[in-house]
Amino acid sequence: MLDAVLAAVGKAKGEFKDTPLTAFDTLVGSEWKNDLLVVGRAANGWGDAWPAEEAMSPEHRSRIVRSLPEAVAGDRKCPMTWVTESWSTGADYNTAGSAFWRVAKAVTEQLGIAPADSTWASHLAYTNLYRVSPHGGGNPSDPLCRVQEQSCIDSLGEDLDRLQPRRVLFLTGYDWARPFLERLGGWKSSDTRIDGLEAAGRLERGGRSIQVVVAPHPQGKQEQKLTQGVAQAWQAM
Repeated sequence: MLDAVLAAVGKAKGEFKDTPLTAFDTLVGSEWKNDLLVVGRAANGWGDAWPAEEAMSPEHRSRIVRSLPEAVAGDRKCPMTWVTESWSTGADYNTAGSAFWRVAKAVTEQLGIAPADSTWASHLAYTNLYRVSPHGGGNPSDPLCRVQEQSCIDSLGEDLDRLQPRRVLFLTGYDWARPFLERLGGWKSSDTRIDGLEAAGRLERGGRSIQVVVAPHPQGKQEQKLTQGVAQAWQAM
């Protein structure tokens, strides 16, 4: 489905002609056992930069897709190892300095999904709502979100069907997650309200019931309270 996302961006190339772009594809840890899929808004600088017009060409789109595993994992056996290898020591991106990854780690430990050691990220799957973003960092603009949104919704649905996670944590805020959840179909929001969270419920898909929690992006939030709220929400389901 990433090809469809890239094609949608390429079709609207004129809107982004002055913005170097980058693509993201879903990462699955080597110890993945369907426990938790963590979802962000968009990659904050990722892989190679390319102009929007390159996404018009099937050949260039194929090259972009093929380049992603090497850009992320290199020769690592697990594509999520970069998270722990960059913890406090990353030259370009320190994951320990990211509220997103600190909360992801804390939730993983709180739920008992992984041991509190250097393998914790390998037990997760990780994706983003929007698969194309500015290479220079930051979230995609409203026009860039708009042109890729339906293809990204389809891509998330494909991830859910392929990975079959029992739980999905959106660290995005509900305003970002809402169009995805509503247009995937089968979204049933719970009436339970937990301080610090924005939504919780179940996503019925393919005869399966996926437990979903939507939290605000954790930057600037009380991370311990947020982590405890996420665990409490899942205990209540």
